[in-house]
This record gives sequence, C-alpha cells and structure tokens, in this order.
Amino acid sequence: MDILKFEKLLVQTMFVEKDYRNGILPFIKSDYFISEDVKKLVKSVIQYNMDYEEFPTVTEFKTFYENNEKVTATLTECMGLKNEDSTNGEWNLQLMTDNTEKFFKTKLMMDEIAESGEQLTSDNPDFGIINESLERLSKASAFTFDRSVGLDVGENMDSIFDFFHKKSRYIPTGIDNLDRIIGGGSHEKTLNVIMAQPNLGKTLIKTCIASNCLVQNKKVLYITHEMSEYKITERILANLFDVEMKDLYRLNKKDFVNHFEAVNKYISRNLVIKEFPTKTANTNMIRSMIRELKDKKDFVPDIVFNDYMGIMQPNFSNKNSNLYTDIKTVSEELRGLAVELAIPIWTSIQTNRGGINNLDVDLDDMADSIGPGATADVVMSATQTDDMKESREIQLAILKNRFGLNKQRFLVKVDYSKMRITDYEEDELPDAQMKPTASASADVLASLSESSFSGSNF
Repeated sequence: MDILKFEKLLVQTMFVEKDYRNGILPFIKSDYFISEDVKKLVKSVIQYNMDYEEFPTVTEFKTFYENNEKVTATLTECMGLKNEDSTNGEWNLQLMTDNTEKFFKTKLMMDEIAESGEQLTSDNPDFGIINESLERLSKASAFTFDRSVGLDVGENMDSIFDFFHKKSRYIPTGIDNLDRIIGGGSHEKTLNVIMAQPNLGKTLIKTCIASNCLVQNKKVLYITHEMSEYKITERILANLFDVEMKDLYRLNKKDFVNHFEAVNKYISRNLVIKEFPTKTANTNMIRSMIRELKDKKDFVPDIVFNDYMGIMQPNFSNKNSNLYTDIKTVSEELRGLAVELAIPIWTSIQTNRGGINNLDVDLDDMADSIGPGATADVVMSATQTDDMKESREIQLAILKNRFGLNKQRFLVKVDYSKMRITDYEEDELPDAQMKPTASASADVLASLSESSFSGSNF
C-alpha cells in the first residue's frame, strides 16, 4: 500500500476504532508521518487529547479547529478514504495494528540510522553518540505494541488449569533425574546454564540433550561459537546412529545412507546448526538468523542450544563495559530472547580456577562473572574427578532452580564415544560415597512428584 494512503488510513482508524487508538496513542508522534498535512493533523489531535484528556470525535475536532481549514480538510479527506482491508464495513483491526506497528518500528529505526550516519560522515565523529544510537536502534528493532493488560486471575480459571497441566510448556531433557528435579524438563521462556571446567563435557551434555529433543520430534537450533557445524553434527549423529564417532569415518556410503535414513524422521527439517566465529556473535545476530530461518525455511525452533555464552559479545557495549558486565549482559539478552520466543535456551559457562577438579562448586565459582547465575532460571554444574573420568561418570548438581529444589547432586554415566549421558539407577551406583547423594535425589524426586514445593527452595 502507498505510504501516504496508509498514513491517512491510520488517522481514519484512530477516529473510528477505540481499541486501536488506545493501543497506539502512547507511542504515536507527529514526526513519524511523511505527509506534512497529516503531520499537522496528528499533532493537533495529540495536543487536543493532552489538553482535554479525552479523544475527540470528528465533529468535536472540526468544531474546535474550525478556524484551521487546512487541518479540518485533511481530516475530512482521511475519513472519506476507503479501506480495502475492510469487509462489509468491518475492519481487520489486527492487520491494521500489525501494519501500524511495522510503520512505527521503521520510523524509529530510520531515525537512529540517520543519527549514526551523520556522526560517521562528520569530520570528528562522536563514537559515544554512535554507540548510544546503535543501542536505541536495537530497542527500536524490538518495538511492539504491548496490548496485554496482565493476567486477570479471577477470570481465567480454565487457562490457569491448562497451564498447570500442559506438558508442552517444557521439553524433557531425556535425563530422568534432571527432568524430575527441574520440574519436567526445559521450560519455555527460560535460560538454562551448564557450568563446568574446560574440556569436561559442556558440549557433550548439550548435544546429548539436543539429540533427545530431536527424538521427541522437536525443532532444534544449535549455535556454536567454537566448533564447526560439522563437528557438532558428528556428535549428534553418533548419538542418533548409535555408532561410535570414530566409526562414522569408516562407514561406507551405503551404510551411512542406511543409518541416515533410519533417523531422518527425527532430523529432517528439525535440526539446524549454525557456526559463528568466536567472539563475534551477539543475541541480535541470533534473533535475526531465527527470523531468516522462519522466512526462508519455515523453521521455528522449539529449543535453542548456544555453545557457549562466554565467547559471545553483548549487543552493544560502551567504554565503561568490562568482561564482568559483558557476560552478565549477554546472559540477560539470551534470557530476553528466550522469553520473546517462548522457548528454552541452553548455554554454558566455564568455572573459575577454584572450580577446577572440585566436586563441590557453587554459583560463585563461575568464571569472569556471577551475573549469569542471577539471570538464569536453571544453573547446573558438571564436575568430575580423575577417577570418575576413568569410570566414565560425571556428577551433575543443580545450583539454581526456579522449578524445584536446589543443591541436588546425582551421578550420570557417560559414553564419550557416542556422546550420550544416561542415568544411574540407585542400586547400580559404583561408588558408595555417592549413594547418600543419590538417595537425597530420590527424596527430591519423591517430593516433586507429590508437588510438595517450598517457596524457600526456588
């Protein structure tokens, strides 16, 4: 639609539809409009609304501005315009609202781009102003009309009941002890962080959970900032093929095709792996890529794995930022993306020196910044002694948990060759020293199954 015509339709809709104008009035500015006539009209409407604390009818507005023939004539022209999106006199308000949201967002972004451009082309650019403008540009790109007025608890009994009983709110990780402790699995709108020392198995855990999600027919987006796309694929296919990684390289074409076709029902249109160079990507780049996947491949992820946030950049940084604030900001931006997309995101972070070869780690053992511990919904540590590594075991501990009890530890079995993690049954635990921990986990699981939650544990 022609932009000038759209501007006039916007004015018309604002006068005709109360819900529409109530939604846009907090955001509208006369500077957004290209037509000088419409710009003056909107400015007058905004001023009237501010002065009298109510929106005028067409008659009231024309009477009030009867001495300004140009403004009243513009309103008459707007009101006489035919909206091709209306059917039998009924307006497609959602379409009009969506188009208005795009219109406002475009104007906001263009203003910030213009300001940055002026600085960049000047003889003495102020990079502080440029950074501030770029940060506002990021916010502008996420602009939306918030049409929600909150949850009216007293009037939404059915939706609340559905929320409590809807299993699609979470995706099981496939590690039973973990799922039971964190309330069923990976919850929507959450950031889940794995903390471990270097080279212990952070990627192994994420690729294993990703494989388990694929088997549930979930769409998985795996973002890597360290390993190549093919190396991540290697780990996931070894798990799904039930073939050791070294043997993947020995399969002839026929055997490989047979294995691939056997699992293709899980991975076809369900798995995308994207590599970003180390320390170059930020959450806005991930957000943009997800939009592109939706547009080009009709791929909307159910869950995202990010490997890992310690080697990401914040969307924007300034001269006062440091490693601590950068990592904290990255964690906040990742969680914001999880909330925006209503999906779980799994990522990881390394321990500091005090966490190396230490089974008893806590949130303050996070490397570089404890910020992610404050932001994340679930923080799980993975620790291991030399004896445990030889026995192919890892201890997982829930350090933060918005969905159940904290400070719960349990052992898992690790198959490094096939990138798999599986639960120990209590009666097969190899180390007597770990049995009290496993027993404690069993108590936790029993308490969770009985829904006996205590607020102090969240």
